[in-house]
Amino acid sequence: MNQRQANNGSDSSAKVISPNENHENDSASNTFASKSFAATKDALNKVFEFSGRTSQTDYWYAQVGLTVIAALGLIPIFIPIIGVILVTLIYVALAIVSIALSIRRCHDTNRSGGYYCLIFIPVIGGPVLQVFMAEPGNEYSNQFGPEPVSLT
Repeated sequence: MNQRQANNGSDSSAKVISPNENHENDSASNTFASKSFAATKDALNKVFEFSGRTSQTDYWYAQVGLTVIAALGLIPIFIPIIGVILVTLIYVALAIVSIALSIRRCHDTNRSGGYYCLIFIPVIGGPVLQVFMAEPGNEYSNQFGPEPVSLT
């Protein structure tokens, strides 16, 4: 019980502050890894969802998470034949997730998902697409849907 409540027993609106309560941001829910995990989980849940929008921060956190999964996905390569098949399946699945995520990110910048095809232009396509992905999204609804709520 805090000092104010001890002096005035009828004041029930005062907040009791425990000694262990931390008033700063909860570091466990605010770490880079937890943000990346949340964004990656959302991207994996929307694997075949090519409509809608993905926020800028969620896109980049999810790409980090997908890169970690891709690195860990190489582990089965040391198993003859079956490992190669597993790695191939993992990489095809990650490619589909990444394409869907990138198309939704294009939508957030008010561009058609067809802009993802820039990736097929040698030398300049990839960097141009990365610049588009780094741009902030529309603050309001656009033709692809309402403003996305960032998970992170």
